[in-house]
Amino acid sequence: IHFLTVYKQLENRTKIDIQQMVLKTSLDIQMKVYDTMGSGLIVTRLTGDIDALSTEFKAVTTSIIELLKKAAYIVYIFALNKWLALFLLGTIILTYFMSKARIYYFRKMKPGVRNSAEKVNSRIIEVVRGVKDIKTLNCADGTLENMMIDQKEYMRRDNNEWYVGVALS
Repeated sequence: IHFLTVYKQLENRTKIDIQQMVLKTSLDIQMKVYDTMGSGLIVTRLTGDIDALSTEFKAVTTSIIELLKKAAYIVYIFALNKWLALFLLGTIILTYFMSKARIYYFRKMKPGVRNSAEKVNSRIIEVVRGVKDIKTLNCADGTLENMMIDQKEYMRRDNNEWYVGVALS
């Protein structure tokens, strides 16, 4: 349990350090970059990408614990019955290769999902910031229509990623 406490502290410390570095770097960026990227995208990167990193930390912890448990099971079962242990080892190897395939497809699909989510979040932030201008120019319908397009694209990409995950699970 002490290991997990130290690991959680490391996760949070890393998250804070990265947020500080990104904020410091964002203060050094020229204003034309903000105009080009949009503040919504920058805010999304500050929050979303760092939360994704936190999720990866948790996945690594879970993987280490699962690996140790499987190793202990194999040793115990090998002491009971070597044929059963060999069968279990073969099953674990098969599971490993299925997981590798799943990770491969997730890595391929993840950037598209992330970009779509960033686009939606960025548009939401831009709409909230520019609500006066949108009302003044009477372009709420067009704004909502563009938002719907981005949301449908995100939903399509996210669903495809989920389907691949379920199929390989």
